Amino acid sequence: TYSDGDVNYNTTYLYTINAYDFWWTNGSTSDAISLTTPEELTAPILSLTVTGTEATLSWSFVSTAESYNVYQDNVFLTQITDLTDLTHILNIGIGSNTCFTVTAINSYGVESSPSNEECGTGELTTPTLSLTMSGTEAILSWSSVPSAESYRIYQDNEFLVEITELTYTIDIGTGTNICFTITALNSYGVESSPSNEECGTGS
Repeated sequence: TYSDGDVNYNTTYLYTINAYDFWWTNGSTSDAISLTTPEELTAPILSLTVTGTEATLSWSFVSTAESYNVYQDNVFLTQITDLTDLTHILNIGIGSNTCFTVTAINSYGVESSPSNEECGTGELTTPTLSLTMSGTEAILSWSSVPSAESYRIYQDNEFLVEITELTYTIDIGTGTNICFTITALNSYGVESSPSNEECGTGS
């Protein structure tokens, strides 16, 4: 056997072999075999966007790739085999800086060098709450939070209701000062920190 390590990418080589006896007399030359080396496996170029706690990875197409490996903080995360959709979306939680790289894998199972590293920190933005009183009705309204699927309303620090709208009206009666806060909830069940507290008294 013989291993030829001195070859170039995307090049065709012809190999033959001769046998020699003890007197270095060579026999006939074998038939030639042809071998074409694969194209160079380049590293993808990675980009990252973070919306709330959702990280969206996208990377450049590598012509010789059969799949791509995604790494999170240098640990293998997943393999992407759908070559028509070079993206991956995942929840990275709140407050932790998380870094990603991507590699390309060709049909021989060879893995490219890693892409550029991209890092991001998840943050589920806190809503901003406002309250107006109309008689005994407290009318709550709050700002929209990117990546929020719903909002939780707390009355005097006790959970009241979870809704998807940006307003809520409740009758609080008269004479009692009632306070409210709002949190945002994303599709992964992650809850933001509470909004500013707003209080009112029905009349």
